Amino acid sequence: MEAAAGLRGTPPGKHRAVFEPIAERIEARAAELVEMAHMEPAGEKAPAGGRGVPRTTGQLRQAAAATLEGSWALPTIDTKGEHPVRAGANRAGVGFRAE
Repeated sequence: MEAAAGLRGTPPGKHRAVFEPIAERIEARAAELVEMAHMEPAGEKAPAGGRGVPRTTGQLRQAAAATLEGSWALPTIDTKGEHPVRAGANRAGVGFRAE
């Protein structure tokens, strides 16, 4: 809640300056994070290779790109399954691969 309150009202470029370093830090500690996930008794075992790490960092980078190009502020109801994100990239051209 405090992080969201801190970001509210800041210019989009500042959001990117927050999301990118978080993604970089997660990537730098990926092995450690995957090992911690394996130690969690209540959760499922993380897939081999920590596939959740690239998914998480990809989502952070998509959020960073979206703050600059503004698609996050244009809600879309996809009734035909043709939304650009489902096609593999948002309007900023940041792609992802579904697992």
